[in-house]
Amino acid sequence: MTIETNEILELTFHAAVPHGDPFWDVTLDIEASSDAGTRLYPCYWAGGDLWKARIAFQEPGRYSLRTVCSDASDTGLHNKEFEVCAVPYSGIEPLKKHGRLRVSADRSRLEYADGTPFFWLGDTWWMGLTRRLKYPADFLTLAADRLRKGFTLIQIVAGIYPDMDEFDARGENEAGHPWTEDNRSIDPEYFKYMDARIDALLSFGLVPCIVACWGYYADVLGFDRLSRYWRYLIARYGAGNVVWCLAGEATMPWYGYHPDPEEFERRRQNQKEFWSRLAQYVRDTDPYGTLTTIHPPVSSRECVEDSGTIDLEITPWEYVVNLVYNTIGENGDPTIITLNTLRRRTAKATIAIPAESGNSAEVVLAADLLIEGYVRKTVDKTAKVGDESHTYTFEYVVLDDSVTPQFELGKYALNTANVAAREYDGKGLGVSVTLPAAWTSAIEDS
Repeated sequence: MTIETNEILELTFHAAVPHGDPFWDVTLDIEASSDAGTRLYPCYWAGGDLWKARIAFQEPGRYSLRTVCSDASDTGLHNKEFEVCAVPYSGIEPLKKHGRLRVSADRSRLEYADGTPFFWLGDTWWMGLTRRLKYPADFLTLAADRLRKGFTLIQIVAGIYPDMDEFDARGENEAGHPWTEDNRSIDPEYFKYMDARIDALLSFGLVPCIVACWGYYADVLGFDRLSRYWRYLIARYGAGNVVWCLAGEATMPWYGYHPDPEEFERRRQNQKEFWSRLAQYVRDTDPYGTLTTIHPPVSSRECVEDSGTIDLEITPWEYVVNLVYNTIGENGDPTIITLNTLRRRTAKATIAIPAESGNSAEVVLAADLLIEGYVRKTVDKTAKVGDESHTYTFEYVVLDDSVTPQFELGKYALNTANVAAREYDGKGLGVSVTLPAAWTSAIEDS
């Protein structure tokens, strides 16, 4: 078979024998060999006896594929062989034409595989995979709006949300939750709806930054579950041009949890060790070398023991300026002093990491104090200290059912987006995207 580079090749397999819990009991990989060497691509369980592989080849050439199953007696899964010829991509979609995202050779900025600069102008839809942001109409309308305003990336959580427990009804999509109620296994039906939304973002040319969960789930789910979950996410979504975010607020215990200082520090250190181990697992499992970061209380580098396991430093500006939640500076004007102090504290990291000013307006959004001047000052000041990217926040418009999760957001998400459009007009790739007719119809019919 023949496929173009960076296009996703999907292969399906059917187990020949029953397995009690395929998610846990079976490991399936595809071994892909070429003149350049051999890579191992994880596969994922799609429900019942169905397994799938999604692979995107980054270089032209001939590839010999062979399945490797942990149960060698399963003839439906083990030792299946294929030959694939990858030819250069001929289309115009920027996320495929320019190749996967990476850190530049001088470690100062982000770029595509062909060297084309990538400007991270992100919008944050933490709850964007829930059914309350209705798909297709609301989701596609919002994506089209963000594309028109120049955004290049969407931060989105893969079903295990902040500010709540893992089975809060607000986190459901059309199939429910990603995990079964006993946290024993995953529900493949959940991911069918996630597939549609992630595929839509990629088709729009918006990079999905997929966040697995929040840091306090280290205690709730443990390493075995979360590492297995990450393997599943890599297998199902890693072939797309995505970014991984290991966790949100990685080293912070549950919101409002304030024991004595020694206990708090012990919990924080335990979570740091946990996410350090998880970061290495993702590095070892992902065959694409996908850009990886971690969303911190203060600094990404401080969330892991080896900064070489992440590619992006996220510095949430509001946290750095104030160091506490739900407050703003005395005069509402971000200063540069604290951020520089933080950079000096993390300057000894072994690898220089491009800076991403994540979630700069998050706290102000929650407090209903977002004003254009504040956003401009924040963008300007972070840029002056070397930040090559910036992220706005959308999470609160779908966190609470009392807020309509779409365009009744003028004072919130749309305000930040309008500012972004003026500040960054033309700094993205500037690609005009025509929506598929079915999507246009779905939007018009809503």
